[in-house]
Amino acid sequence: ARRRHEEQFWKQKSRNMWLKDGDLNTKFFHASTKQRRTVNRIVGLHTDANVWVDGEKEVEKVAVSYFDKLFTSTSPDNFTGILEHVSERITTRENEVLTRP
Repeated sequence: ARRRHEEQFWKQKSRNMWLKDGDLNTKFFHASTKQRRTVNRIVGLHTDANVWVDGEKEVEKVAVSYFDKLFTSTSPDNFTGILEHVSERITTRENEVLTRP
């Protein structure tokens, strides 16, 4: 119970310090910003081949490649497997009537 009370005390103290000094152009503000930037930085990524890359340019290439593949259409040419799961909207007879010359 004492430890939890102490944790709450320090949490509240840091919150008060941030409210007091956080938005000012202070040493505290710059230290907080620098700490956050360090924590939020991407230092490396795994490629499709599960190889770890950590250089800035390499990480950029892996990220761009990933999103290119994610948002690029593969233009499938065989829809049979997909169409098996789509319910028919018109009957075979209606289709014959609609497609007749």
